Amino acid sequence: MKIILTLLLAIIGFLLYKIYSLTKEKIVEEIDKSCIRLEIPKEIPNFEDHDKDDVLLKDVIESAKLEEWEVEIQDESRGMLHTNSYKITLNNPQKTLRISSRIRYDYQNQKTYTSSFIILKTIPGSISHNGSVSYDLKKETTKFLVTNFLWSYVLNYKQGLVDERISYYDDIKKSIESELITLKRDKSINKLLT
Repeated sequence: MKIILTLLLAIIGFLLYKIYSLTKEKIVEEIDKSCIRLEIPKEIPNFEDHDKDDVLLKDVIESAKLEEWEVEIQDESRGMLHTNSYKITLNNPQKTLRISSRIRYDYQNQKTYTSSFIILKTIPGSISHNGSVSYDLKKETTKFLVTNFLWSYVLNYKQGLVDERISYYDDIKKSIESELITLKRDKSINKLLT
């Protein structure tokens, strides 16, 4: 009995599907007869779609490393919990190309987030530019390439801050120690006596 009931339900389902698809085809045919179908315009590609193999991106990154482009890093963390955010700007020596990007590190999730990567063709001596390409970093390979490139600058920036702080501490320590005249004299005397 269950088998017959299941078989009947399957046949009814199939028949309903056929009726629906025939009705749908008929409606589409009637619409085709009564109106003109227009071609759907193509979506405007972004540069990342145009440069599928990231050739320009790789060349710019390699050039920035070889020519040691001028780097400016702005710490934009502003007290955000568990994250550090940086705006990174690189300029080539001729001041004709500029890279602008942002990277954020989330300490809680231990992940980096890179929002965009813009290469600007600048006009020397001016703040304006005459062209740019932007990478939205949708592809994992592009995102990985850009994140590693930018993160190396963040690491150097942070190491510079650490070195600066240690140097400051050493200078303060020497300055304070130089004022401890009595203690130094007592230590010297004790050392000579023992």
